[in-house]
Amino acid sequence: MDRQQIAWWLWAIGTVIIVMSWFGGVSAVVGWCGFGIALVGSVLSWGVRPPRKSSSKDDDSSRREL
Repeated sequence: MDRQQIAWWLWAIGTVIIVMSWFGGVSAVVGWCGFGIALVGSVLSWGVRPPRKSSSKDDDSSRREL
């Protein structure tokens, strides 16, 4: 399992816990823990994106300084 899949599972589990807290299935404290879990999954997902390839337009060597 790669890091992106782990991030997705953390987000999904956290979201399920949050929804359960809305319907009284778990306490509000557990719901906030679910929020934390989902937040960690979101941050992990955002942090593991591959870098963008720069196009020739964005290349610093093609720009002229005035």
